[in-house]
Amino acid sequence: LRMITPTAIRMPRKDHTGRAFPTAEEMCAAWGQTSRRVRARLVMGWTLERALTVPGRRWSRGGRGL
Repeated sequence: LRMITPTAIRMPRKDHTGRAFPTAEEMCAAWGQTSRRVRARLVMGWTLERALTVPGRRWSRGGRGL
């Protein structure tokens, strides 16, 4: 069995609405996400739409969500 790593997932350059972007990073930025967060979500099995549209957690210095 091959372990799936974040680099094994190819990042799409077209979002779920059909808009094409020059790079995956620009697509993520347009949706207010980091490419690292979106890639991690895709590795966990999230759909592209969900990975781009669900807001990220905001963390305090104590490590707990706000």
